[in-house]
Amino acid sequence: MSFEQQKEDLRDKIHKELREALQKRLDSPDLNVTEDELRLGAFMEELEPQVRDALVVLNKKGYQTHSSGFYGESGELQAIDIEGKDLIDQETIQKLNDMNVRVGINEWSPDGSLKLEFKPENQDIQEIKEKWDKIAEVLPDRGSPTFSSSMWGGAMEELDEKMRFDIMKRRYELGFYNPDQKEEYEKWLKDNNPDK
Repeated sequence: MSFEQQKEDLRDKIHKELREALQKRLDSPDLNVTEDELRLGAFMEELEPQVRDALVVLNKKGYQTHSSGFYGESGELQAIDIEGKDLIDQETIQKLNDMNVRVGINEWSPDGSLKLEFKPENQDIQEIKEKWDKIAEVLPDRGSPTFSSSMWGGAMEELDEKMRFDIMKRRYELGFYNPDQKEEYEKWLKDNNPDK
């Protein structure tokens, strides 16, 4: 089996495990959504395990992330996209480069978000996780936690109306939205209130 096929198989295995874990969570009577999940706008089971902890740390440090984990045609790369292109100073970029992490502009993003990426030396998910954790440690704290700008991830559609509303209401009450989204959240909460 080729190295590229091994990487693709690992990505597929991880994604299958995530789908199963997410379905189990969604089927449970009590979702018990954490503050980290509210901040990230996704259930932990929607995030690949090798980047999960790093994403929580980065968001708490003030980096708004999206699109993370396996990247490339066969999953040969690991990547995290960070909204905003001028958030990392040259000294930190050099530290990341010394760790064989490439810092570049995401070519698919109209706003010019950053892409942190590296090519794992082998397919040990624990080693990949440890590298992501070190990357998150290297990035400087920006002073205040951030949150996902999206209303919520894809699994929300599978929840019943009441659960969806309760999650969005809690997110709103915690202030996990951009100021320009306040009206959108208020309208969504008004339009989707199951008790109206």
